Amino acid sequence: MIARRALLVLVPLSSAGAIAAACGGDDNINPIDAGQDTTASDAPVQNDTGGGNDAQPDAAGDAAKVDRGPTTMPFAGDPNGLYWDYGGSPALYIADSVNDKIVKWADGAGFSDAAILPPAPDSGDPTLGAVLRLLDGTLLTTRFGFGQYGAVLVVKNSDAGVVGALQADGGFTALSTSRRRIGIAMLADGTLVDTYFTGGGDAGRIGAVAKLNLVSGKETDLLTGLSKPVGVLYNEGNMYVSDQGYGYLVKSPLTGGAFVDPDGGVSDAGAVDADAGPQPNVFAAYASPDLICQGPDGVIFSGSTGGTVFQIDRKGTVTSLTTGLKSARGCAYDGANRRLFVAEHDPAGTAHAIRIVPVP
Repeated sequence: MIARRALLVLVPLSSAGAIAAACGGDDNINPIDAGQDTTASDAPVQNDTGGGNDAQPDAAGDAAKVDRGPTTMPFAGDPNGLYWDYGGSPALYIADSVNDKIVKWADGAGFSDAAILPPAPDSGDPTLGAVLRLLDGTLLTTRFGFGQYGAVLVVKNSDAGVVGALQADGGFTALSTSRRRIGIAMLADGTLVDTYFTGGGDAGRIGAVAKLNLVSGKETDLLTGLSKPVGVLYNEGNMYVSDQGYGYLVKSPLTGGAFVDPDGGVSDAGAVDADAGPQPNVFAAYASPDLICQGPDGVIFSGSTGGTVFQIDRKGTVTSLTTGLKSARGCAYDGANRRLFVAEHDPAGTAHAIRIVPVP
């Protein structure tokens, strides 16, 4: 059992080693992506375009079949956060909430365990949020914790198979275990940020984006006034946050500040509130945003609890990339092969999957 104190890593990271793995293959993709995972079958995804399998060389020069989709890969767990790593051996990293582990997937290699995490007390499903991989192989993920066991989990040297480098009580007591954490990302200067909220219900939530210091184990609020912030990323000089409580994609300068929405953003049924007044840093409004990731040419992709994967362009125009999923959580974009990975959660708990969606 994990002690009811802050959960954070033991080994300090140098600033140079804490730069996230570059997400190459598209000149407009920043090193802060979110990823996805899967196994393969060929069930089509509604509204997908393109497709087919392209034989392309991998980083070592060996021919590898690249599946651009549309593909549905059953997942023996409950996937939430996804991260596509463009490193020397491109791979997808998946936060598996139900099994408390991070899973790795690659074309031609399938699934394998990247990190087995210490189990949290039985606090429901899901427990893990977004996942991030740094250049030195460090893996980070958030634990939601349902107001009791919230944490940031860090695994050092995952490439070498060191999966036990976590401490239930590493001496970092500044991280509150009552914060429900979901998103985690890195800004352009190497600053780590996470999303969290406290309280419950539309009126009772208090959400923020915080700077995260792995050495001191401290969080410092950067963007406040949110409701239920889920995803966070850096994109073209700004920070973007998906707020499931308000139904907004919020755009913020990297200096942060305060966000205020007096009208609540969405109705109790989850529909965008047409009467909500304009907000200076509301970039887009759509129903039930979930985790987000970068796409090509400044595009941001977003999952949603309603099962639609949205794409938001540089002007804030919202369109649907694919619909008909049970619930779309994390997403991750592979710019080299123009494909999007999506974590599909089945509320019935029987058919979780990773989707591969071709991006035109």
